[in-house]
Amino acid sequence: MESQKLSLIKRKRINAFLYDTFVWFDHCENYLASPIVFNSRWRKVRCLPDARRDIIMIASWYSEVITQRQPDCLIQYCLPKVRQDFTQISFTPLNENLTRIEWTVELGLPSRWLVKLAINTAHRLYHSILMAGKKTGETA
Repeated sequence: MESQKLSLIKRKRINAFLYDTFVWFDHCENYLASPIVFNSRWRKVRCLPDARRDIIMIASWYSEVITQRQPDCLIQYCLPKVRQDFTQISFTPLNENLTRIEWTVELGLPSRWLVKLAINTAHRLYHSILMAGKKTGETA
């Protein structure tokens, strides 16, 4: 069966400095601020290419591999076991105290039914993490 491709892009503006915003998203432990993330931790090495982190959320347990990291610019990672070959969080300063985050997710799934389920789950997950980051960043 041919894989169905899915791309999801979530954007959010956060009234916080670029550095502070990047650091919050770079530390996956902060994802616990989302109501649908139950555990999130690094295995050994943190925040570097080839580092692995485990995240347990409402949908399942995921093991992410950081593939690229450019401080204050972007974090890329993949989730090999769930056919999420590319995920990127990019950070753009809009002014001194305003940062735009763009979270791009690409999935390959074997059926349209799974694509619909994945889109709903991914939307809720990434939206909740972005909102948690926004709340934290704007009240710091």
